[in-house]
Amino acid sequence: MTIEYWIAIAILVLSLIALIIGAGIAFKRINHTLNNVRNVQSEVQREVSRYTSEADLINKRIKQLNDRVNALTEEAQQKAERFTDLSMEANDLSNTLTVLNDNKNELAKNVVQASGKQVKKQGTKLLKLIGLTLKKTVKKQKARYLG
Repeated sequence: MTIEYWIAIAILVLSLIALIIGAGIAFKRINHTLNNVRNVQSEVQREVSRYTSEADLINKRIKQLNDRVNALTEEAQQKAERFTDLSMEANDLSNTLTVLNDNKNELAKNVVQASGKQVKKQGTKLLKLIGLTLKKTVKKQKARYLG
């Protein structure tokens, strides 16, 4: 074997040794970088979980507030309807009072005439009933205090 052959083998062996040493150094550096990537990835996952839970809580609170707003809106609509009804009733009452005020003399005259007719019809019956009631009451009172 010639010297060139041994030189080529030596160069090849040195190259393999340099390649193995370079691969070892590269593996150490890449391994450290991969560990950092895993740590960053787990930290990112924890932060995503935290922000997701906070977002869920915020969404829950927003839903509660929206439900309260809807309930208050419905209540306000009901009260507005009631107020409208009350205003209409007040307007009707005002109109009725105006009509009564305009016709008070005529109405009073009609009431007096109707009352007079009723007294004529039922007056004697009521007088007899009142007289009988008074007699019995006086009789009971005399019995109580004198008897």
